[in-house]
Amino acid sequence: MRRLGLALSKGRRAWLGGALAAAILALPALAEADARDRLESAVHARVGPNARVDLDLQGLHLRELAIEAKGLRAELDELRVRPTLDGILVELEAIHISRAERPSEAATPTSASASEDAPEPRLSALMPWVERLHGVPVRVELRGPISVPARGVALHAAEAWSRLDAEGHIRGKLTARIHREGEQSERLEMSLDVDLPRDRLTLEGAYLTATLGRVDGRVELAGDEFAARVAHHEGQLSLRGHGVFEREQAGARFEASAWPMASARILQRFARAWLPEHARAAEALDWQGATLDGGIDLERSPTGLRAHLDDLSLHGLRVDNARLSPRPVEFARLSLDGDLRVSRGDEAPTFEGALTLAHGTARAVAAGHWSGERVDLDLEIAAMPCQGLLDSAPRGLLPALEGMRVAGMVEGHLGLHFDWAKVRDWARRSEAGEMLDSPGQLDFAFPVVDQCRVTREAPGIDVAALEGAYRHRFEGEQRLHRRVLADGAPEFAAIGSVPRLARAFSILEDARFWRHEGFDLEHIERALWHDLGVGRFARGASTITQQTARNLWLGVDRSVGRKLQEAFLAARLERSLDKHRILEIYMNIIELGPGVYGIEPAAQFYFGRSARELNTMEALHLASLAPAPATYPARFVSGELDPEWRAHLEEQVRRLRIHGWLTREQARAAKDEPVRLLDRR
Repeated sequence: MRRLGLALSKGRRAWLGGALAAAILALPALAEADARDRLESAVHARVGPNARVDLDLQGLHLRELAIEAKGLRAELDELRVRPTLDGILVELEAIHISRAERPSEAATPTSASASEDAPEPRLSALMPWVERLHGVPVRVELRGPISVPARGVALHAAEAWSRLDAEGHIRGKLTARIHREGEQSERLEMSLDVDLPRDRLTLEGAYLTATLGRVDGRVELAGDEFAARVAHHEGQLSLRGHGVFEREQAGARFEASAWPMASARILQRFARAWLPEHARAAEALDWQGATLDGGIDLERSPTGLRAHLDDLSLHGLRVDNARLSPRPVEFARLSLDGDLRVSRGDEAPTFEGALTLAHGTARAVAAGHWSGERVDLDLEIAAMPCQGLLDSAPRGLLPALEGMRVAGMVEGHLGLHFDWAKVRDWARRSEAGEMLDSPGQLDFAFPVVDQCRVTREAPGIDVAALEGAYRHRFEGEQRLHRRVLADGAPEFAAIGSVPRLARAFSILEDARFWRHEGFDLEHIERALWHDLGVGRFARGASTITQQTARNLWLGVDRSVGRKLQEAFLAARLERSLDKHRILEIYMNIIELGPGVYGIEPAAQFYFGRSARELNTMEALHLASLAPAPATYPARFVSGELDPEWRAHLEEQVRRLRIHGWLTREQARAAKDEPVRLLDRR
């Protein structure tokens, strides 16, 4: 029995020794698996299958660590955690940030924490670790660069550290150089406070400074108050405010009080670096001398962002953009009030809210909804004196109307409702020649002409004089400088003597000229839907009356300012002159070739005959040159018509018959008429 007991004791000792050896050999693997699970559980994110974990008396050493969370992937070359005399030191080597690849449906997550139902990462997820430290401070140091290849940015830290106490407060500092592809390095310095228990930034004594090329910026934080300054050698931008930066409720208020705005170069640099598609628009803004007043309240929610504008006013902004006006436009006091909400969408953000825009005494309220699928917009222009509306126009926007005096009251409304997909389809089918109903709803009422009465004309504009022998000056023309627009004057053709040309210009330029009151609303609406559908200004909708006003006083630039002045003056023409006189003036001042103005000089130039002697086909040919007088004439310099142009003229004859301006017999005879052009080679 003793021998048996001894044998059993030896067997037990051998078994225990083998088990102990196996446990010792398996300990690193068990520790590594436990460390990986604990790390994933703490940060609620995958740490990657290739991570290597070493745990010994020197501390914890992780290599090739990859953490994925919220669509981002952070790869760390090395992470070392070791005890020191001052507490615990965490050292981070190079960090590479990129977008995480979406796992396939068949892929198996590395742990339960990687499932789609896992909670989002939170600062407070670290609190269990903090509580176990029992007052031991932790220092984190970054020893290599942080690279963001998607934006071509790398951050090289000269000094980067943070300290964590047992109460869950983090204090840290970062001094680094930011390197962006194609640009010089930029300096970044930051200090911050983080409160882990409340999952928020406390912002106590924190600051952020940065140097971007020749621009310096600094943000100082104390409690929930902050002040920001961006400086350039030509100016500076200053803001102040307060904010709440908790996870569940994040927001801030920015306030400005007549502080100088930064130089336009600051915005231009920002636009070129981050908003290249808007760089040209930013460069058109001249902030030099501009000031900012008012406040903005920003509040973040799980679904988006809310902004409340509290009398945010911009003084002295100057815009130099040819699409707005050929000359610089200066705003006196441009203010915004109201609320705007931005919600995240699957394809595009959604904007909704109501804003009040004011300049001078003019006020307009815009309310609506704008998304990637639909637009619903209503604009109400508050009732105001007509003179106040005119005086509220930014300086330089309506130069031809400066000095004009008007009386009366006016108000207006604009409603625009449509689906983007329907408008794009409408534009495509319209270009193919289909006649379609409107793809949306447009409501517009702004009766300036009906409710505003001119009591004094602007210098250079004399509508009443057009009823008699008006002396017109052609701007920029070398051979002719002035012409009297009256029967019997040299190179003037009275409308009664050229009925064929009157019909030709009407059918080609404005078929509803004799029925509308200066504006073809149907044509305007169709041009609007087309331009929205193709995403650019492609079609115009000017009537003969509008073109007459433009040729008399405004020039040929394609700007918003010119269109506004043109609309007002066209309405003035319709109220002051009859249709026959408007068309007569139009035909005698329109450009029909390089340096050729009016139908009488044009008839002599192209046909060698008077305008009164042209047949229907020749009149249609002359009117067809109006859209492109600088280029079309070269097409017929030999005096011959190509088949395509001849077919175009015959189509206009057909339209004249449809409108009742030619009988069937007259139309048949007109198609056989010759077009006897001079050989100008």
